[in-house]
Parts: sequence; structure tokens; C-alpha cells
Amino acid sequence: MITNFFIEESYKRFCGIFNELYSKRKKLDEDVSKILNDCENKFIYNKRNLYVVENDDNFMNTIEVKGKNISCYKYITKEYYNSYKNIYDKLFELNFYNTQGYKQFETERLELYIFDNFRGRNTLDDLDIKIEFIKEQIHEKINIDKLKFIKRNEQKGVFIDYCIKYIINNNYNYGFEYLMSCNKSIDYDNLPENLEDCKNINDLINLLFEKEFINKILKFKNKFTSIKTSECYINFDLLIYGEPDLITDNYIIDIKTSENKKIDSKKNYLQILFYAILANKKNICLYDPINGDLYKYELTNDIIIKIKNYINKNKIMKYTLLHINKNNIKKNIIKNYIF
Repeated sequence: MITNFFIEESYKRFCGIFNELYSKRKKLDEDVSKILNDCENKFIYNKRNLYVVENDDNFMNTIEVKGKNISCYKYITKEYYNSYKNIYDKLFELNFYNTQGYKQFETERLELYIFDNFRGRNTLDDLDIKIEFIKEQIHEKINIDKLKFIKRNEQKGVFIDYCIKYIINNNYNYGFEYLMSCNKSIDYDNLPENLEDCKNINDLINLLFEKEFINKILKFKNKFTSIKTSECYINFDLLIYGEPDLITDNYIIDIKTSENKKIDSKKNYLQILFYAILANKKNICLYDPINGDLYKYELTNDIIIKIKNYINKNKIMKYTLLHINKNNIKKNIIKNYIF
């Protein structure tokens, strides 16, 4: 079973007041008390004092108070659950999710069950394999001189990714918020003129890139049929998950924006090979927008078998380690699942 689900952008998962509390598990201090006092939604559920401090159609970020201690939970709405009931049912079947059916204030985001139990994009890091890409230039270089005010190359690359994804899918509108979240990595002495007037990702693209930028990205887009931004994919057969940049009917595509490193490095091609196996695709592509290059490769059956065998070996090891010390019912699940 291969499927996918909506997941918040990674920077949203780790920034903001609630996520800071979630990661640090603070005591009930003055700052937390103020957040709770401002909270309109308070619930007593199974004798638990719960405060929903942030919520939308999908998520309910909730704080539980016990004396002077707090616990943070990333609960979900019933609508979210119903959208992915088949995934929750499968997780329950594999004993990764222990609530049968939806229960408010007991059911958390899918990724909290998946990330802890499935293997991610670094799964193939130690795999001994070599591939040779076919390199093709599809447009001229992109001028990124105006992005020098973003001090960290990694964040500069992520911002370029967001701009490209927005051009491909106008609903993928996260670039403005992301740049605003990078305040600690901004060189405020070298901000481009009129940056403060930008209100959205479209404004940023028009200000920070050359006029031909959009046309160059459209040349890339038009090389593929049905190209779209992707969500989080799960492969239950191999117990793996991942968040590829782009997907088409035939291709998995990863955007690589490193200015100084080799685009088709082993680390990069192992990651895109992993995504191909994850989503059951035979064609992979690394896209270097700065230089306008595509690196293409079609997986052979031998390579697919080699990678799946490698993942399966590690899947069994991880699954066993996760459950071997639990009760006999779970041990029987392992026996039935592996053999």
C-alpha cells in the first residue's frame, strides 16, 4: 500500500510558541500562564484540563495542565481523521496507532505515528550503488545576487525551492511566511531596497529575481506531464516515508540549489532513489535551477530489486527492535508480519 497525506511545511512544525513548548516540555511558568489565560477553548476531558491554543480545519495544538507541569499534544480534527481513515486503520493494524476509530484528544497527527516507526530519506545512506545521470541544460543560469541578504545557504536554497513550487502550483504559497521565519539568518544591513513593501510570495519573486526567472522555471515545468508539488508519501510494504519535492506520472523530482557542491553527489542520488522506490516510480530527476540543468536517470529492474532488498532487511530489523520487548500479543504480530 502506497499513499500520501497533507503535512504542514517543516518550518511550521518547529517554529512558533506552541512548538517551542512542545519540544522543551516547560513547566507552568508566567509565559505559559499568559498563553492559557488568553485561550478561549478550554476542555475537561477524562478529568484532564486541556487548552486548545491553536487550531484550524486540520489541527488542534493542545496543552494539558497537571499541577505545575504541562504536556503538549498535536491533536487533529475529526475531518482530518476522516480524510485519512484508511491510513489510521493500517497503522492500527500494524500496532503503530492504538486508538481504534477517532477519539477527540486522543488522536494525533499522522506524522507523529509514522516518523517514529517508519524509516526516512536517509535509509539508503550506506547503500553501495553507483548510477550515471544524463545531464541536460534546459534554461540559462538564474541570477540570485539579490538573495545575498540570506546568510545561510541552506535557507537560501529552501526559499528558492518555495518560489519554484509556487510557480508550478500557485496554491503552494509558503515562501513569504518561510522567509519571515528566517529572521535570525538575515543580514539586515544588506536588505534589498523595497523588501519591506512585499506582502506575499509573488511580490518577493518580482523583487528578488530577474524578469526571466518565471519563464525559466516554466521551461522546466513544461518538460514534464502532470507535474505537481507532492505531499508526504508512505509505503506500508517497505515501512518508509518521505517528502519529495515534485512528482509527475513518471518522475520523482528533487530540487537541488547548492551553489558550490556537486548536484549529482552520492548523497543526492541516494535520496532521490529512495523517493522513487517509496512512490513506485522508475524515473528520477535532480533539478539544478541555478544553472538550469536536469540530471535524469531511469532505474533498471536490478537496481530496484537491490534497493528493495536493502530496505526490507533494515525494515525487519527496525520493526523487531521497536516491538520485541513488548507484550506477547505484539510479538505475535511481529511473527505474522515478517514470516
